[in-house]
Amino acid sequence: MCRGILLSLLLGFGLTIIRSETAESAPCSQGVPQPDTPKRLVELWLRFHLVDLCQTMDAVFIFNKNGMEIWSLVDDERSQQKLQEMVEPFREFYQIEVYATLPPSEKRSEDDKSPPPSLWENYELRANLGDAIARSIASSPFETRPFIDHPDGTLKQLLLMFAEQTLDRNRKLERYSADLPPLARVAFSPSVDSSISKLAKAVCLAHAQNLSKFASKLSANLKQALPRAGKGSYASARPRKSGMAPGDAVDTAMQISDDARKIAQRVHNFIHPEDYTIGLDELRNPSLLEALADLQKRIDDLQRVISMHESKQ
Repeated sequence: MCRGILLSLLLGFGLTIIRSETAESAPCSQGVPQPDTPKRLVELWLRFHLVDLCQTMDAVFIFNKNGMEIWSLVDDERSQQKLQEMVEPFREFYQIEVYATLPPSEKRSEDDKSPPPSLWENYELRANLGDAIARSIASSPFETRPFIDHPDGTLKQLLLMFAEQTLDRNRKLERYSADLPPLARVAFSPSVDSSISKLAKAVCLAHAQNLSKFASKLSANLKQALPRAGKGSYASARPRKSGMAPGDAVDTAMQISDDARKIAQRVHNFIHPEDYTIGLDELRNPSLLEALADLQKRIDDLQRVISMHESKQ
């Protein structure tokens, strides 16, 4: 989810507000601690990411010289409780407001209990999940493939599980990548205290490692549903830069975040396309997998430069 529209979505859902004393009006910064942000609040923000609460709530931190505000959409109440426990010790010293809401619960319709229509006619995926009929025609030309009935029973459940798992991995990819730029800015800022910089680098590296893990898992899922265009792997054929200068870390984190956001949108459209079918061009073209391969290379570069800097501290 784009953090820029989170506040408006929260207002649209109707906020459950948990707050401390009202903070005084002061210049503030959204998302990234500033030079005048108290050190202990920067540490709190970093530990929020270190314990992976950023994966179970979509949060926006707004910093000012007196404290901060936290606006969030929370996936579960336990995460909200953990956040409250983290924040509580700091309220004696800083003005902190927490605005949190749980998305409205939605009853699952019959359509939600079935695999997306886009996967019903994916012969490669159905063949890989054990459908004998789909396996027999998976190698035939797209234009001549006969229509086969919608799956039922075990195959239906496998397709539904595939869709849910793919979308879950896709969500994690997007959330980890969205946090990389602000973490990198703090980690590599020359004005940041050395202990904060060290902690920020550790959190940034952990996010990059998790991002790499879910990019790999997402790629493995997609390979089950995308036919190979020919022999060989899906690795990108584009030349790779020989290395990355330390000063490029923040720019690389921003590029990773932007690329991952675009990939996440494409994966969502792959599972839930607007016309309810997977486009033949997308099936023929392994560019989505190439994009994931390129993303992995950038993540590897970022991990190397962070590790290099950590070893010097």
